Amino acid sequence: MSSLLFALLIAAAPLDCAPLAAWNAGRAGEAAAPGCDPTAGYREAHRLGRAMHELHRERYALDLQAAQATPAALGALRRRQRQIDTDLEAIRGLATIKGWPLDPAPESAR
Repeated sequence: MSSLLFALLIAAAPLDCAPLAAWNAGRAGEAAAPGCDPTAGYREAHRLGRAMHELHRERYALDLQAAQATPAALGALRRRQRQIDTDLEAIRGLATIKGWPLDPAPESAR
């Protein structure tokens, strides 16, 4: 009986549909909250957070590949790493302007 009450309380909890919540969800690699009104601010924040999450993952994978790459393949890997770094810096700049935190993403992102 108590687990049913707990489940009902969790289900009844209000959704946080603020852009900051979307930014953090995106950075954590989580899907957008389905119950949130798809406002432009929420969508943009989630899209940018998600892009940052995916770029960090790709950058990490490229770092691992670069450690074992042949000299011929290393040039292409390094170019992609520089492009990712540029893209990440652009997202960080926009996040700073919007007042979204740049500290490490929540633990679920790892």
